[in-house]
Amino acid sequence: MFKTESRYSTKRAAEELSEELQRLIWNIVDSFTSDRQQDEIEYLQYFELSRVERNGQASQRIVHRQEYPAFMEDTIYEVDYPIEAAIIVYDEIGRVILMFAEEY
Repeated sequence: MFKTESRYSTKRAAEELSEELQRLIWNIVDSFTSDRQQDEIEYLQYFELSRVERNGQASQRIVHRQEYPAFMEDTIYEVDYPIEAAIIVYDEIGRVILMFAEEY
């Protein structure tokens, strides 16, 4: 599940998400899936991105969730251009797609 050789982004995600944020989300997926057994990983991973102030500087807050088994991790990252968005990484058989939630 979530194999690295078959990853895609929708046209909108590729155009509107910075490369830095795309890499960050893929890295979160990689870290999450490498630390778990297959039955602990849901096919749909949800990322809520929001802009927060930290030490007087704009930072990216990412809340990563999956529904079953329940998982939630809330982390703040230093990025060049934080945004507000909901992102989904969806594992179809044979390919993994990064997209905005409203594209799902």
